[in-house]
Amino acid sequence: ARMKRSDFVYHLLLIPLDFAMLCVAGFASYYLRLSDYVQSFRPAIFNLPVASYFEILVIVALLWVLIFALFGLYKVRKRSAAEELLQIVSASAVAFMVLVLYIFLRHEWFESRFIVLLGWVFATVAVSVGRTGARLLKKYMASSMSFFTERALCIGNSFLARTLFE
Repeated sequence: ARMKRSDFVYHLLLIPLDFAMLCVAGFASYYLRLSDYVQSFRPAIFNLPVASYFEILVIVALLWVLIFALFGLYKVRKRSAAEELLQIVSASAVAFMVLVLYIFLRHEWFESRFIVLLGWVFATVAVSVGRTGARLLKKYMASSMSFFTERALCIGNSFLARTLFE
């Protein structure tokens, strides 16, 4: 099957979208951990300035995107929303395990298991929401603006032609 240029562009745009959603998830888990609400139950015993956390987050998000690529999430092919969600959950679980293994082996990063665990949950949800939004935007742009579509010429007056183009 011939790859449409618009499908290639769409899947290429998923990379920065996923990266951005992973960063949003990472910051959300960081700020939730340091929120007054969570602090009232369990005060933070680590000292990780937001600038240092951002450096770590960028590396982790890049690793996560690489694992998504290894799972085929950027391959140009048709997949259902449910199939894509399953791939996101599976790839996120692997990325989480790689991160946990790295933290375990180094044991010098930071002590907040809450941020790591919540970041995994938020990452899975944020990427799924981002992908759903991208899918809906693609569908809207295809129907209202003729983006992500290809022109076709139909010769003849068959029943199939009339059905397709009415």
